Amino acid sequence: MFSSRLSTARGALVRLQSRSVSNATELTAPPSKFGFFESFFVSSKMPVVPLNYRFPDLPNLQEVAPVAYATEVTTLENGMKVVSCDSNTPIASVGAFVNTGSRYENLMTSGTSNFLEHFAFKSTTNQSELKLFRETSKLGMSLDCTSGRDSTVYSANALKEHTAAMVANLADTIQNPAFAMDELYDGVPAYKEAVKAILASGDAQLMESLHAAAFHDNTLGMPLYAPEDQVFPKEDLLNHLKSFYTANRMVIAGVGVDHAQLVALAQKEFTSLSADSSVPVEQAVYTGGDVRLHNDSGVTQVALAFQGASHSAENLAAYSVLKTMLGEGAFSKSYSDSGVFGISASSASADAGRTIDEVCASLESMAGAVDATKLATAKGLLKSSDAMASETRNSKLNIIGTQVAATGKVSSAEDVVASIDKVQGADVQKVAAAMLKTPLSLAVNGSSAYVPRYDSIAKRFG
Repeated sequence: MFSSRLSTARGALVRLQSRSVSNATELTAPPSKFGFFESFFVSSKMPVVPLNYRFPDLPNLQEVAPVAYATEVTTLENGMKVVSCDSNTPIASVGAFVNTGSRYENLMTSGTSNFLEHFAFKSTTNQSELKLFRETSKLGMSLDCTSGRDSTVYSANALKEHTAAMVANLADTIQNPAFAMDELYDGVPAYKEAVKAILASGDAQLMESLHAAAFHDNTLGMPLYAPEDQVFPKEDLLNHLKSFYTANRMVIAGVGVDHAQLVALAQKEFTSLSADSSVPVEQAVYTGGDVRLHNDSGVTQVALAFQGASHSAENLAAYSVLKTMLGEGAFSKSYSDSGVFGISASSASADAGRTIDEVCASLESMAGAVDATKLATAKGLLKSSDAMASETRNSKLNIIGTQVAATGKVSSAEDVVASIDKVQGADVQKVAAAMLKTPLSLAVNGSSAYVPRYDSIAKRFG
């Protein structure tokens, strides 16, 4: 009896709630089966409304056109270039791009640029490392430095209101490093341990070997990392900075900053740099070759490559499309005056010969007929990846800084899309055929017992 009355009361309550909801919103909840957590909210008088239902009485949203921020470039009297692109975010990024890297080193100075990367933002003649850390931490500022084969980048990130402090800290660490004895004493062994850890990665070692093969004993083939017995006397480090850290070899880039402010700050802070560098520019000479590093890990990594495109090459987009079409394992490394393009792969050492055959087949197919569907897909993927990269602040900083350092100008997003859209199958075939005529570069990391001789691989490409 009690159970029957309770059921009747519940039914009346549900009907009453349904009428109330209907009169209030004209929305009906679709039937649903509640889970454990949802059951706690069944007694709510609010309707269960799918997220794709439009709420009543809300004003229509108005389309707001995106704000386009122009990229501006200014060349100062001392030859330094300043490039910036403002944004509507509260965070700003500033970077100093220096045309220096391992390509400008020799056996005596090998690894200097990479060591300076690890030694960046230490004590200067104006402040200790501790003070720098304390002051930047107060501002929520992050500092970083990266070095490569033909460039070194010092960068800072913080709120826009701290743009002046970012530029000042970059200028101080670039122009006034103290190279304190105690910091060098601790820093050199720490650096060499870091290098060991980096080269323990097979991928890093494979790329080192590939560049050594591709540009034998010159420029881009010089090692990124210092040898174990390398020393870094203070005088040599200062001479390196004096020779390569000159105004005409430097670009100050900013994202999320006012251009006029950045120009004024660059003029104010970078006052100790020489206007010109007396260092001769040596052109990269692509040679091709074979470098093999043996180990008994049971895994063999291989990379096969040919001469690729430079940053400023007119057909760079065709190389990028080709790389996207080849998919996983393909790589394209571009520098100021040359590049390498190829495929890397790894397998059990006993299967290395078969892996080489598969990589060779992929490379040989590059100059063949281009499938229209695959071409269109690759171009779409490339445009999407480029667009996403330009949306992030640090990627945008790297793009505009690198482009101005290499070419003196910045390509707009529209220009990049247009260059990709212009690529046709014949363009891809043309760059592929040209690459395959250059000498083969081969790098092997692991057991070479099952890897064919260099000449037997190279003759497959004519």
